[in-house]
Amino acid sequence: MKKTFKRLSALLLAFAMVLALASCGGDTKPSAAPTKEPSQASGEPSTPTGGGSTEDLPVLRVSLHPAYISTPVAYAIFNDMAKDYGFQMDVQVYASGAPQNEALGSGLWDVGVIGGAFVTSVNTYNAYVIGDFIDGREGNAIFVRADSDIAKATGSNPTYPDILGSADTVRGKTLITNLGTTGHVQVQKWLEALGLTEDDIKIVQMDYAAGYQAFISGEGDILATIGPYSTKALIEHADDWVVAGGFISLDLMQYEDVVCSADALENKRDLLVSFLRMVMDANDILAKDFELHVSTYSKWMTENGKEVDEAEARMECTQKPLMTSEQIQELINGNFGEYEKMVWEMSIEAGSIGADTISKLDSNVIPDLMREALAR
Repeated sequence: MKKTFKRLSALLLAFAMVLALASCGGDTKPSAAPTKEPSQASGEPSTPTGGGSTEDLPVLRVSLHPAYISTPVAYAIFNDMAKDYGFQMDVQVYASGAPQNEALGSGLWDVGVIGGAFVTSVNTYNAYVIGDFIDGREGNAIFVRADSDIAKATGSNPTYPDILGSADTVRGKTLITNLGTTGHVQVQKWLEALGLTEDDIKIVQMDYAAGYQAFISGEGDILATIGPYSTKALIEHADDWVVAGGFISLDLMQYEDVVCSADALENKRDLLVSFLRMVMDANDILAKDFELHVSTYSKWMTENGKEVDEAEARMECTQKPLMTSEQIQELINGNFGEYEKMVWEMSIEAGSIGADTISKLDSNVIPDLMREALAR
């Protein structure tokens, strides 16, 4: 498995290099970013605002992360796109889904991009999932150290032949993750595949940055994380960490979500549709130009005080493709909402939300705005 892990890392890097070479004919780069103080990934938002004469345009308060998930909106910020869609953005950057949701509860933002923490957005704060826009499956991973007994346990579940670990080797171990997020979702499925539950292990709550550093320092036995930390691990720890499971090996769907507040849905519906159209257009642009995709992501991270090296940026952009308008149309016509249902049901099984909340999937996960945006 360790050799397979190394080969996977090498193949991903090689694939990204090929894409880079194929794209080197284009010289389009993002324009200068709006002047702002970079977020330091704390619980407090930074508030960059696009330049230009937009004072008379209605304001949409947009919440983002200092992470890959914000890349298409970052492209829109760097290129002052919002005014062309009839609004201006008041951008707030939050470290993760937890402080982002707290701000939602205080009525501080209208629309945002978010991962698995959408469950809290919807269940606790009556938010609405109004779209999916990134296929993020390959950007998540559960790591164990290569010399652990977990890494040596293979074939425990024939249905998932690529996962590592067994009930005996995992039971009683300490796992580090950010609870209530995408990284946590894969843990639940991995444990289930091994015949375990969260009660069989010790889970330590840490945000992704702190968890990654803690695992490097020798804390914990298992690390469940997301990009860019999963990407860093694939590059920097190929010799001493191995992937025990992830969304692809566990046959899970994973999309990044666009969510909005109930107030925004009622009072700013047309702006939300325009925002979705802008995100889809940004996705279409970046999906056609890998170099622009990478440079936009890298610039966004730098603007928010998080440096990523070129190899990490290329792997991140390769692993988590932006969904084009055509792909979003296919999702809307097909199984939109299935990912959200899966995460919701796993949250019920974990006891973090009640079974009586299942009706919110019908009322608060809605494709209508995406359909309107696609029709524009």
